Amino acid sequence: MNDPQPDQSRQTRAAHVRLAALVLTLLALAAYLVAVGRLAVDFPFWDDYYAVLGSLGKVRASETVTERAAAVFSQHNEHRLAWLRVVALACWAVEGRVDFRTLIWLGNAGLIALAATRVVGARRSVRWPGLLALIP
Repeated sequence: MNDPQPDQSRQTRAAHVRLAALVLTLLALAAYLVAVGRLAVDFPFWDDYYAVLGSLGKVRASETVTERAAAVFSQHNEHRLAWLRVVALACWAVEGRVDFRTLIWLGNAGLIALAATRVVGARRSVRWPGLLALIP
């Protein structure tokens, strides 16, 4: 006869593995957020002077929309930092100044959202736990 016990045991074990993975993920996320909260400072570092503050000065000094767009999309070394500049402009418009802690939090929120989309995408396409998608 078929005994339902092994199937229930396997399901219970799988539920415990999922719960443990969720708890470990939440602990890692909490540790990450605590570290960011303690280490983030409202001070420009390295090329933030040129990449953020200098470009905002160019945007403010621009007289036409075309000049403003050129300042936002201008090249910085080998990168185009348009998204950072738009977020910094929004931060300046809302807060009246560029708060680098806010920029750090928004940047890290983007990293967490990227990790979440990887996990969700992996769970939809593979049978094994989606948290393995975070392993490089």
